Amino acid sequence: MTGWACSIQDLISIVSGLRKRGIGFQSLHEALDTTTPGGRLVFDVFAEFA
Repeated sequence: MTGWACSIQDLISIVSGLRKRGIGFQSLHEALDTTTPGGRLVFDVFAEFA
């Protein structure tokens, strides 16, 4: 994984912080977009498994 997050836990923390400030996350490499209800659901499911 490249970019700012070194682990899935880092990514979850970063995205959670963004969400608290009303900012969505869109991955350029994976089909993940937390600005949509489906994307938030998928991200939350992945976060639970992590």
